[in-house]
Amino acid sequence: MVKRTFVHLPGIGLRTEAHFWRQGLTTWEDFLTVRRISGLGSERLTWLQGLLQDSLQHLDSPDYFAYRLPPSQLWRLFHHFRSRTAYLDIETTGAQWPDLTVTVVGLYDGQDMRQFVLGRNLLEFPEALQGVDVLVTFNGSQFDLPVLRAAFPDLPFPPVLI
Repeated sequence: MVKRTFVHLPGIGLRTEAHFWRQGLTTWEDFLTVRRISGLGSERLTWLQGLLQDSLQHLDSPDYFAYRLPPSQLWRLFHHFRSRTAYLDIETTGAQWPDLTVTVVGLYDGQDMRQFVLGRNLLEFPEALQGVDVLVTFNGSQFDLPVLRAAFPDLPFPPVLI
């Protein structure tokens, strides 16, 4: 999916991307071989092609795309970085923020489900994030990630948080 999106390029939104697709430009390689695109000037086309060349050079750098894709489009990175993706959920005790204690962190990497439990192995959780480039949560940016940041202040989060 990542090589089929153009919304990481400056000034390209979903409508312009759909316009490219309707013209048969469904991949970066398609886009890089054309000399003209309806509705796009030659200078802008050349500039965008240069940016796509740069994107190809950074294809294995999820952080390159994390800062260029709109947050609602980060899902496009999943397939390309599947082997470096993990799914996270946490459980807590306490009535409300900031009086919460992390009791369980669940982490699934596509093969193994690991649970880190308070009083057993919770402190091993940060090590489990090594090698993870994409972290998928459900409403994580509003709850899970802020709570984990408070519980593990030095925790290095992966570059892509979905």
